[in-house]
Amino acid sequence: MGIVLAAVPLLIMPYLSYVQRRAGRELGSASAVADFKQTLLYSCLSGMLLSGSNSTHSSADPGATRSSRRRSLLNTTGATGRTAVMEIELLIVPDCPNEAPAARLLRQALDDVGLRTMRFTTVVVTSPEDAEKQQFTGSPTIRVDGTDPFAEPGQPPGMACRIYHTAMGPAGVPDLATLRQALKQAADH
Repeated sequence: MGIVLAAVPLLIMPYLSYVQRRAGRELGSASAVADFKQTLLYSCLSGMLLSGSNSTHSSADPGATRSSRRRSLLNTTGATGRTAVMEIELLIVPDCPNEAPAARLLRQALDDVGLRTMRFTTVVVTSPEDAEKQQFTGSPTIRVDGTDPFAEPGQPPGMACRIYHTAMGPAGVPDLATLRQALKQAADH
């Protein structure tokens, strides 16, 4: 059964990555074009699994999957050796100038706490109603298991850029050390 589960992505993923890349180019979406690399990498990893290779491969892609509704719930083994089940989301407004820095920061924090295989989902908040429903207080917002570790009480939902209070002063992304701590705490529970 495990061989079948590894073989199916090997057969399907190259086609899906081609479709993602083509659609991303047609839509002018850099994130969708970048996501095709991750899909193709997944196909390669399936091939490595089938061949019995113990090689590792890393990608410059920050590991984000862009979706307006989809959630990512993954199992991964952290630095503690325990399996963590976590849902990681990066919520943004369209054309957020801090999307790429936030995605890089989140990828670095995940790597730093030993969650190198953990992926996250980028969720695009497109309307004030969606912001209200998501309790979205600004772009970018990082959620760990549905919780915003940087939430400020009384902050109303809205379609705006978010300002984080960091040790270096106001910033468009959270502090790396605080993000690492939030991820490690979630992984340990």
